[in-house]
Amino acid sequence: MRRNFFVTLLGFVALNCFADIKNFEAKEIYIGYYFSDNYANVIEYDVLHDKKTPQIKENVDSLIEEIKNAGYAEKRYSYEYFKSAEESISNEGKYAKINLDLITYQTANLETITDLFSKTLRRKVLVKIEDGKLNLYFDGSGIQIRSNNTEAAYQKDNQIILSWPARLSKMELVFGIENDNSESILQFVNGKISSPEKSAEEIDCMKNASPALDKLEQQYQDDCDIVRLQHLLYYGKLIEEYKEKTGKYPFQGEKQQVYSLIFNKNQKKYCKDTNPNKHKQISPKKFFAELEKGLGRKVEQLFDPQYVPSGRPVFYIYMIDGNQYFFAVHLSKYYSFSKKVDSNYYKAELSNVSDSEYKFYTVKDLENDKNYQNAASRQMGGYFDLRKNEHIREYE
Repeated sequence: MRRNFFVTLLGFVALNCFADIKNFEAKEIYIGYYFSDNYANVIEYDVLHDKKTPQIKENVDSLIEEIKNAGYAEKRYSYEYFKSAEESISNEGKYAKINLDLITYQTANLETITDLFSKTLRRKVLVKIEDGKLNLYFDGSGIQIRSNNTEAAYQKDNQIILSWPARLSKMELVFGIENDNSESILQFVNGKISSPEKSAEEIDCMKNASPALDKLEQQYQDDCDIVRLQHLLYYGKLIEEYKEKTGKYPFQGEKQQVYSLIFNKNQKKYCKDTNPNKHKQISPKKFFAELEKGLGRKVEQLFDPQYVPSGRPVFYIYMIDGNQYFFAVHLSKYYSFSKKVDSNYYKAELSNVSDSEYKFYTVKDLENDKNYQNAASRQMGGYFDLRKNEHIREYE
């Protein structure tokens, strides 16, 4: 990290911030925001205890318990978009250090930057894009800017302005806080104490989970997702059976990509082909006709149970490009085998090859996935059977 000292930031008054978490404060705080990873790192250096508050050992013990439960960041900073993946406190020999590894489900934007920096600095921060620069404005009373990776840093009266290039992969800032009426906690911190390490799957979930929908809508979408996932495997098995019987996948051998949206008559007006690649579009009727021709029998024609979209498409997709096919359904929430498209909008996808990085899977791999099994195991009836039976022979 390059050092970029303020020569004019002198004579600040002490910041009286002994609040939250049993009256602890750090002398120096690092903020790092890594955009592409949906990750932020906040490090508190030289964590101290307010001398005016008794029972320092009991307070440190309570602090450690919060960190062991990964609850410190929420109580200390109350971030809106960031949650703790892991937290630790350590005895560094000369000082105590608290490390917070934070994850957000949001793509980096002005709101997430504002949330991270205003809550950590504990003051209003204004974030603007101006003349190709990403600028932060805030009151600098009581703090000292130590280092950063900005292009420029200014002070006008009490206002601090930090300026980064608009195109960057990370933001870094270190600031100091004066702590005159405080005492070390070092003797009560033994080694390093951490919250349980999260698995890669848990981290992936934190990065991709969306805010909960309205309770009734969430319940409905959860049920719809079960049906969608069952339909995904249903179609995957039909496509693989077609391949076994004909030696190729539906529409394989065409000179260009073939693309079909699978929708019923109630969904048709909401289904637009937005594929930007050069392709040949196949109607749902032609898709089912080809599938049934290759299989030598009629099949149940199944569709997304939702008629009108509410944040995601209400159609399924079949595509074949060269020798590789894809079949996709659109979901309302995150699963370990799905990929995020937007907030409350995910895609689960089958293909004739698996790629865990891009999250598409063969029928066999998805069927054997325990997370898929748990998600798709519940049998839906009633309303969903009525929807199914209404359109089961939609295209004759």
